[in-house]
Amino acid sequence: MIKNKLLILLLLCLAACSCKRVKPQAPANQPAADTIGVSASLINMRLAEAADIQLTEWVKHADTTYTLEDYGYWYCIYRHTEGDSILPQHKVELFYTATTLEGKLLEDCQTTIQVGRRESLWAIDHILPLMREGEAVRLICPYYTAYGKDGNDHVPPLQNCIIDITNTRIVE
Repeated sequence: MIKNKLLILLLLCLAACSCKRVKPQAPANQPAADTIGVSASLINMRLAEAADIQLTEWVKHADTTYTLEDYGYWYCIYRHTEGDSILPQHKVELFYTATTLEGKLLEDCQTTIQVGRRESLWAIDHILPLMREGEAVRLICPYYTAYGKDGNDHVPPLQNCIIDITNTRIVE
């Protein structure tokens, strides 16, 4: 009887000592890094660099002096006024035309937007606080500050463009 108890105790000790938690392993068919995400980021970065190079060359040969904004677009205020500054809380009525760098009309639009709410193109939303009521500005925009990678019904994908904003008027 004692031998049986000792044998059972010995077997329990051996079983407890041999139990080890198995460490989780990565599946053999998946790499450690997200290579698809990294590749997509590199492609987007190269597309943006190509757009920036194209716009820099265009601006270099233009008759007008443009200022490069930190966000990636170039601008020139070609009609200055002494009107009120446009602030982020203002609702603004404006008219703009978008053309290709070669001058082909892409879109013309009259709209009312609240500044800072992203109700229009990204570049327009960011240039308005630098303007005064009644001023006119020309933006030279890479695709990523205008219509984006996909474009829209009127604008092809990856389209760099010129946007002329005129007739800005504060509504509220």
